[in-house]
Amino acid sequence: MLPIGSMLRGIYRIESYLSSGGFGNTYVATHVEFEETVAIKEFFIKGVTQRDANNTTVSVSNAENKNLFQEQLQKFKKEARRLWRLKNQHIVSVHDLFEENGTAYYVMDYIDGENLAEKLKRQLMPLSETEVMSYLPQILDALACVHQENLWHLDLKPANIMVDRAGNVTLIDFGASKQRSTTGGATTSTAVSYTNGFAPREQMEQNLEKFGPWTDLYALGATLYNLLTSKKPPLPSDIDDDRSADKHLALPMPSTVSERTKQLILSLLTTDRLDRPQSVTEVKKLMEKKPKTSGKDVEKPKIYDADEVTVVIDDTPRKTVSTPITPKPKEPQPVKPTPIKPKPVSSGYKAPEKPKVDVKVPVEKLKNRNDGLYYVIFILSLVAIILFSLKFCSSFNDTIVDEAVPSGEQVTESTSDDIDSIVQAVADSAAAAVEAAAEAAAEEAAGRSGRYFSKRLGNYEYVGEYNENNLPNGIGEATFDNGSIYRGPFINGILEGENAVFKFINGDVFEGSFKNDEFYYGKYTISRTREYFIGSYKNGNPFHGKWYDKTDNVVEEI
Repeated sequence: MLPIGSMLRGIYRIESYLSSGGFGNTYVATHVEFEETVAIKEFFIKGVTQRDANNTTVSVSNAENKNLFQEQLQKFKKEARRLWRLKNQHIVSVHDLFEENGTAYYVMDYIDGENLAEKLKRQLMPLSETEVMSYLPQILDALACVHQENLWHLDLKPANIMVDRAGNVTLIDFGASKQRSTTGGATTSTAVSYTNGFAPREQMEQNLEKFGPWTDLYALGATLYNLLTSKKPPLPSDIDDDRSADKHLALPMPSTVSERTKQLILSLLTTDRLDRPQSVTEVKKLMEKKPKTSGKDVEKPKIYDADEVTVVIDDTPRKTVSTPITPKPKEPQPVKPTPIKPKPVSSGYKAPEKPKVDVKVPVEKLKNRNDGLYYVIFILSLVAIILFSLKFCSSFNDTIVDEAVPSGEQVTESTSDDIDSIVQAVADSAAAAVEAAAEAAAEEAAGRSGRYFSKRLGNYEYVGEYNENNLPNGIGEATFDNGSIYRGPFINGILEGENAVFKFINGDVFEGSFKNDEFYYGKYTISRTREYFIGSYKNGNPFHGKWYDKTDNVVEEI
């Protein structure tokens, strides 16, 4: 990337890096004479070009690629000239084009906003029909301008539609655009790039003579579908495979989408180019047309899966599923396990009292964590005093006996033996007390660091480690009232951590990580069909990953 602060043409100062594509880098810059923020696109081919030691000059990394570099450089400059010709408030404007540092640059408007693909990912749900329909007239206005100049965008999709804070739409990225030839079709000597799901059949087949405004209008229909459902549009072949009148299998839409909008999308996504709207004018007429009788409504989607990648040629066959599966765990409902947290009192559920740990020790229960140590010190001091007193008495008694008994007479040792026995008994008692105190202290410490207990907690039976608040903390097992079982880590009473297993009463199993009492990432296996999902989860439901059948074949990617 160009170093921050670099100057281009003596008047543009690079302020920050913005983004990169296969054929260029985009920067935020300032026009130093007018203190105006602009965007500058730099021609740079990944894998073909490189920067020299000064970090600014661009050169071809392999001499064999020089012709390719020059060819693509001319296309880059042609893209800038096309944009410069398009004067429309909903198309990004180009203000300057020049060569420097061994490559080319063009300067365009800086749009303070985000593209619609980013917006979808950020809010994790479809856009409302009201919002989408506020964008549609602006997009149509931009396309009308493009088509009037005998150009086709050929890569219309949410990622190429910018929206600022005020809701103003700007169409960007004309890198795939083509000029209409005098005999119809496109003028090009290279392959036409496209994005799977947003390209009609004629574009995927590289059938240039069949390109026209209708090619962009198919992409418009796919874009509307994507924005309203958060689902990646199907391929034309998938739409053809759906024999239903309203195409509800290939193109499921939320019931919240009006019938008029549904029919508009179906019309734009007609796979036969001749039956598709042929111009922006025809699309506007369709928008005013009274909708037909309502078709079949389908469920509202819950996940975002519009993964847009522009490709040049894609010969990889797409695996189709005759009956698309949308498996969801059936027991308990919803998918996520019953939370450990107590239910609201208003639900009729009486929250259990805070569980207490009854740790049985051979001494009185300690009042605090230092009591055990104080108790040991007290016992040791008492024992020392008793032993010292008894020994002193024993020595004093021996002296008296020696003085009182005449020489030669036998002295009984019962008194001395009794005293020794008493001393030993006291020592044994002291040792037992010390051991008991130490055991009590160990019990107390263990309770604070994760000692096991078995307790009834809320709506489950728990066996496992706990903390000083008597909450599950560490590794444990919870058996819920509905028969489901969780084995794995807890943090302060919450299911959270790696290497967890949750078994439902119907046999379904989740293996992976939990976060805040919910599935986070891992494998969910449906017992009945042996189908399974591997990936991430949101609100307890599969969010981003792949579904597999029982023979480990991918059947759906979300």
